[in-house]
Amino acid sequence: MARHPTMTTADGVWQVEVITVRGRQSFRVKRLDGVLPAGSGWGPTGRLVTSIDEVRSLLGDSFATLAEQRDKRFDGGR
Repeated sequence: MARHPTMTTADGVWQVEVITVRGRQSFRVKRLDGVLPAGSGWGPTGRLVTSIDEVRSLLGDSFATLAEQRDKRFDGGR
């Protein structure tokens, strides 16, 4: 299974995973602190949204602190 690029907020509360299928992107937004608002469409694996504007509205001010998480593995040539 391919790994999807992920971003995390500076406070470590939010994680956003970028999912690309057939050239279209969607975003899985997760609250890493385990707080899930009741009846708001959140599941244990987060919430799937289709636009960056939806991500921005969910994260609020934390959106500005999103930073890409990088693996320490090397995928380069010889």
